[in-house]
Amino acid sequence: MNWLWNEWRKLFGSRKMLVPIIAMCLIPSLYSGTYLWTYWDPYGHLERLPVAVVNEDQSVEYQGKTFAIGNDLVNELKKDRSLEWRFMNAEEADEGIRNRTYYFEIFIPSDFSHRATTLGTGQPTPLELTLKLNEGLNYIVSKIGKSAVETIRQRLSEELSTSYAKAIYEQLTPLSKGFQKASDAASRLETGLVQSADGTKALLAGLRNGQVPITKLEQGASELASASGRLSGGAEQLGQGATKLSGGLISLSKAMDQLKAGSTEAAQGADKASASAKQLNAALSNWLAAHPDEAKDADLTLIGKQSKQMSDAIDRVSGGVNALSKGVAEAGGGAEQLSNGAGLFASQLAALGDGASKLRDGAASAADGIHKVAGGWNSLTTNVVKLSDGQQSLAQGGAELSVGLSEGAEKAASIHASDPLFAMLANPVHLKEQALHPLPNYGTGVAPFFVSLSLYIGALLFGNVFSFRATSAAPPSGWLWFLSKFGVLALISLVQSAVASLILIPGVGLSPSFPFAFFAFAFLSSLVYMSVVQVLITAFDDPGKLLGIIVLVLQLTATGGVFPAELTPGIMQALHGGLPMTYSVEGFRALLSTGDYALVRQDALILVIFAVVPALLTWMVLSYLHKKSKERSGLLEGT
Repeated sequence: MNWLWNEWRKLFGSRKMLVPIIAMCLIPSLYSGTYLWTYWDPYGHLERLPVAVVNEDQSVEYQGKTFAIGNDLVNELKKDRSLEWRFMNAEEADEGIRNRTYYFEIFIPSDFSHRATTLGTGQPTPLELTLKLNEGLNYIVSKIGKSAVETIRQRLSEELSTSYAKAIYEQLTPLSKGFQKASDAASRLETGLVQSADGTKALLAGLRNGQVPITKLEQGASELASASGRLSGGAEQLGQGATKLSGGLISLSKAMDQLKAGSTEAAQGADKASASAKQLNAALSNWLAAHPDEAKDADLTLIGKQSKQMSDAIDRVSGGVNALSKGVAEAGGGAEQLSNGAGLFASQLAALGDGASKLRDGAASAADGIHKVAGGWNSLTTNVVKLSDGQQSLAQGGAELSVGLSEGAEKAASIHASDPLFAMLANPVHLKEQALHPLPNYGTGVAPFFVSLSLYIGALLFGNVFSFRATSAAPPSGWLWFLSKFGVLALISLVQSAVASLILIPGVGLSPSFPFAFFAFAFLSSLVYMSVVQVLITAFDDPGKLLGIIVLVLQLTATGGVFPAELTPGIMQALHGGLPMTYSVEGFRALLSTGDYALVRQDALILVIFAVVPALLTWMVLSYLHKKSKERSGLLEGT
């Protein structure tokens, strides 16, 4: 213990070492305090930021009103103190952007007002504001510029929307009257449609009543066409038979003429034969009378009788032949008349055939026409049914239209236009923020990262002025050697944390819920960083300082101090949970904003592990160095 006391007395009793130690105690406070004080609330002084405004807008006349939106915007900006607005022409503004006089420029084009009047046209054109940025001058300011222009755009949109809504609602009163007139007209239309539907129903009933006769007519026409076809065929066959009959009668007439001539000749021959027979009979009778003796002869008597019989027969034949000749003559005249009649009958039958053919064709045409009439009648009936259904739907729709227009007229008349209504139409959705853990300013938001960073830098710089190995006398053991160095580090961590808490809380303005908890957590974080730096420098000497800087760089990027770890590359996300500053930043955030003390206790436990493990490793390294030193001293004594 005497050795340990002497080590501390020589360290703090030396002015050469005391001054750097005191300076190292102030490093975290200087780093974090200066930064947070400088950027505690940078958005609270945006009125110092010079911004160029160029207005080339030309006013326009529209529906009896003058629109000069560019001038109106300039007048509003002149009253606004959120930024340092400077109004100039385009050449001056562009030159100012190039020579870094202005951070950004807002350009209002010449057709700005004209575009506002195109809403009621077939091709409305949105208004355009041009934002010219010099992001290379300052990226954060460019984001501020975009936010400022977006605010202007939103405000202009609300004003224009309010004007449009007001103009629209000014038309609602006459529109309400128009609705009422339209409702009345729709009611009259409904009445007319109902009457028309009734007429259509009557027409449909007539069509359906006429459908049965039309069907019968179609069937009769079809039967007539079939019968006329058969009649035409029969007339044609009859004509052909009459022609043949006429031909036969003509032949018969000619034969009768020949028969008449033959019968006449036969009659003449018969008459001659009869006269000759009579003469023969008379001569025989005279001869017998003159010769009585001969008359007794049986043969002569028989000849006389037969002669008389032959004379009588020939006389009868002559009478028959004459009668036959007369009949043949009469029959020849009848045959001629029959032949003439047959020719006339044949010609009449030919005319009958032509008429029957025409009747057949006419009946077929009539049947086809009546079939088409029947088809048209059916089609007409079907379409009239559809028309009737459509008229009923139209009548129903007319009634609904009348009711709807009437209700629309009532609703339109019930709307009371007012400025609050116009404002709501212009901006119907408002964003209501509910901050779970609101931060008062920018400094409070970045303090967890910069306090952690400043404590690590304090530990790293302290390693440059304080030797983690050298002692004024040989240490009696590795444990005391570790204890002498770690005790100094713990003391420096305590002072650094106390000074930083005093400067940041009452000085800069940090307001943790429990200041002592903030101080204790800062002390634990500083002790962790001292332990990490100690093991690196103790184990590797000067190269350990370079390793400490590498650990610093990794913690700057992988701990989520500025941006969430999820936004970093994959390798950095993998390192995120293995770096002590991750838990230091998380704990400070809980102390300054979220109030999640369960998380603070969890982070503190992890930081204790990060402090103990490097400390044990340092003890092991110093014990190894002590052992090597004793071995070296024994060898020297032996020589």
